[in-house]
Amino acid sequence: MKNVNTWILIADGGKARVLVSEGRGSKLNEYEKMRMRAEELPHAQPGTERPARVHESANPARHAIEPRMTPKRHIESDFAREIADRLDGELSNYERLVIVAAPKMLGDLRDFMSSAVAKKIEATVSKDLTNTPDNEILDHLNDEVKL
Repeated sequence: MKNVNTWILIADGGKARVLVSEGRGSKLNEYEKMRMRAEELPHAQPGTERPARVHESANPARHAIEPRMTPKRHIESDFAREIADRLDGELSNYERLVIVAAPKMLGDLRDFMSSAVAKKIEATVSKDLTNTPDNEILDHLNDEVKL
């Protein structure tokens, strides 16, 4: 039986890594090109500018405009887009994809993921395992994922 190359993406709003399984019983190895941190993005520093102001129509008062997204949330969203773009760029390197991510990150990844990557998804697990050592990952996934 042919070994199937499976990538396990482990991510949250600040960091991500990919572990590679080359078949049943094989050891998980980290794919270094897919180790990422949100603070490494070029625009990852939250803005320090004051929010925009608007004039009140009835009097001379001015009010700040509340941003649609907090700076931290904006960085997390951009980070998810970067992960999705890299998965798309590495499409030929894996046959199956398992995504293990914090709930917000999982939703963001689904929004930004291309259809080609989405076709390769074997399972999604809504857990934050970014701080879990590589050798313990499979213990957390045995119920949801069969490698």
